[in-house]
Amino acid sequence: MIKDLKPYAEYKESGLAWLGEVPRHWTVLPAFGAFKPNKARNIGMKEKTVLSLSYGRIVIKPAEKLHGLVPESFETYQIVDPGDIVLRTTDLQNDHTSLRVGMVRDRGIITSAYLALRALTGVSPDYCFQFLNVWDSSKAIYGYGSGLRQSLDFSHFKRMPIAIPPPAEQAAIVRFLDWANARLERTIRAKRKVIVLLNEQKQAIIHRAVTRGLDPSVALKPSGIPWLGEIPEHWEIKRGKSYLTAIDERSKTGMEELLTVSSARGVVPRRTINVTMFKAESYTGHKLCWPDDLVVNSLWEPRKIKNFTPTEAYKKNALRRQRF
Repeated sequence: MIKDLKPYAEYKESGLAWLGEVPRHWTVLPAFGAFKPNKARNIGMKEKTVLSLSYGRIVIKPAEKLHGLVPESFETYQIVDPGDIVLRTTDLQNDHTSLRVGMVRDRGIITSAYLALRALTGVSPDYCFQFLNVWDSSKAIYGYGSGLRQSLDFSHFKRMPIAIPPPAEQAAIVRFLDWANARLERTIRAKRKVIVLLNEQKQAIIHRAVTRGLDPSVALKPSGIPWLGEIPEHWEIKRGKSYLTAIDERSKTGMEELLTVSSARGVVPRRTINVTMFKAESYTGHKLCWPDDLVVNSLWEPRKIKNFTPTEAYKKNALRRQRF
């Protein structure tokens, strides 16, 4: 897809380490020469369609998700139009995984905590969005901002070089990206369907092996357990306590590796996945587990726990196989 594209005859330095060289005939402008902040406020409730930045897309926020907001709150929001570019500029220090740039497709209002930009005459909004999207996805955006939580304002990057091709070339680049992205999305959807089928096959193989064994011709008997059904005739049935024991070893320092139960990957170090819930000031007193221990996530089980806290829920989670 990319390998068939021919290089330009000459290049020049863009002035940005993450961007490198750009075609020599492209204009390099400071950011304020390519777009300007859109500061239109929703005074008088001119607009009522509430928008949100979600996974790199600007979407209309459903009414049922507007919890805690009253009509007066929306007067502090900013009005955005199709073609505007929205950046989530807060908490750069702590969140390096979110997609922070989105393109507005519907007129509406969005929180003023975000920065809305509007392309200037001669600059394609779609091209500007793609440029800023690369700035975001390459993580170069995290080199800007200030304050304790590293928030970003237009003044922090208004002099950042922006490489601008001629208008016809901007349009060609946008058309190519639309075509390429559509092909990639189709491929991704097809791969996801295959992954779902492979996961179903994997679970079927596991279920068959642990409930019927490896001999398909073995005689069976009722297990007495509705979800388990029949099992090999020579297998024993015992209560779980015959094989497992609950453990309650606690950390004295809170300095051990913090683990979490992932529905996709099992028990993994929390640092390896994006988890923001249940952060604690100290992990002293949290439950210890060791290699080969079994951990069951009962946190969202369908029963009511009085005076619920995450730590209390985890008290019943860790199991260890009996040593024979």
